[in-house]
Amino acid sequence: MDRQEKFTIALLTIVAVMVGIGTNFPTAKTLKSKCFPCPNEPKESPEGKVAKVQGLPETSPGGKSSNVMRVAIANFSANPSGLQADTAVSQQGLALQKAPKKASEQLALSNKWDSALEKATLAVELGKDTNASAETLAKAQSLWEEAIELLRQIPKDADLGKKSATKIEQYKGNLASIEYRLETAQSDFLQPIAQRSGLSSKVKITICHLHSRRCRRLRGNERPRSVASLMKVPVAIALMHKLTTDKIRFDTPLYVDRGNFTEDASHIRVGQTYSLERLLTEMIALSSNIATNQLIDYLGWNYINRILQERGFQNTRIQYKVIGDKIWPRNPGFRANTSTADELTDMMLAIYNREHLGDEVLIRALERQYDRALGFAGLEGAQGKWLGEKTGQTSRVLGTTLAMNLFGETYVITVIDDGFYSEPSIRHFIEEIAEYIFRNGHI
Repeated sequence: MDRQEKFTIALLTIVAVMVGIGTNFPTAKTLKSKCFPCPNEPKESPEGKVAKVQGLPETSPGGKSSNVMRVAIANFSANPSGLQADTAVSQQGLALQKAPKKASEQLALSNKWDSALEKATLAVELGKDTNASAETLAKAQSLWEEAIELLRQIPKDADLGKKSATKIEQYKGNLASIEYRLETAQSDFLQPIAQRSGLSSKVKITICHLHSRRCRRLRGNERPRSVASLMKVPVAIALMHKLTTDKIRFDTPLYVDRGNFTEDASHIRVGQTYSLERLLTEMIALSSNIATNQLIDYLGWNYINRILQERGFQNTRIQYKVIGDKIWPRNPGFRANTSTADELTDMMLAIYNREHLGDEVLIRALERQYDRALGFAGLEGAQGKWLGEKTGQTSRVLGTTLAMNLFGETYVITVIDDGFYSEPSIRHFIEEIAEYIFRNGHI
């Protein structure tokens, strides 16, 4: 018996013992009691040994399938080194292990999907009542948040990945709607303060905490009849976007066309050249009508409104220049300017949170506000510290949007009254709001 045959018999014996085939192969103990190899034992070819093994019954006494042994032995015969046999057995084992694991993972993801849909369905039911209480709306808010979190746990490359991503965007919109309704329901303290202050029943109010963006509002999403000079805030935002995006220097000169003349209390004169930063500052701090009209020409209606649209302001549109008492500028526009207390407050929050390049320049302009008869005056005898403001007034509306600091926390307040308004009423309201926050520690 040559060395290869000895090795073959030894390996087959070990494999047989390991899988529990038993009596069909000699055990290690039996081998010890015999000569190996015996002198008188007839030689048997490796093919004969394999044939004997392949004649094993389907199930061995040890309970293991002999089919597995046949595969292993056949692989060994073709590759005595054992590498192919090891690879084949390993691949079969891994496949058997992965199959139930994958099925379990898919089941878990399917359960997350179903649970998210169940929570969303319940949230929809809770939100159907237009007069739902703050408690009910808070529960609906929690359900939407839980549903979104469950969907986020489904990988993008999973079978439900694309559907989950679509649902997340849909649920985010539903969550925002519920959050808005909840904040409105929690704003019932505003109405009595507005009434005591003498504001009209048409007043629009939005108050937000700077960092948390927690807001309280009274008709904050309703458009007033006019936004007056408050429209200069969105024009300033569009201008700053252009300067920083296109890398235009703030000291770039701009000629003021004579066609943009109208009544104006600022230092800007037509037929002269000023830097872009000077025109911006005069527009905000001194509410220059001429500077505003020239900057509208510089930017263009489409550009201004595209930037506002991109930043998510759906109700704010600049479509008309500023007109003084009697004199109209050339190409005045085609439709009234629009905005809301909500969106003007959002603009101020972004500015004071310094979310965009150039916001520091806007903050400095707001700090230099010349008209201090509303927010600034309202906070003089109150706890809050005035940070900056933009006011607006026509014969139809009086309003302000301002930032104040109270014990290290910053708030933005926008008040627009297009009813029977008065400056003392707005001042009184701002003073009372500051006192309310001081007493309660929050809005």
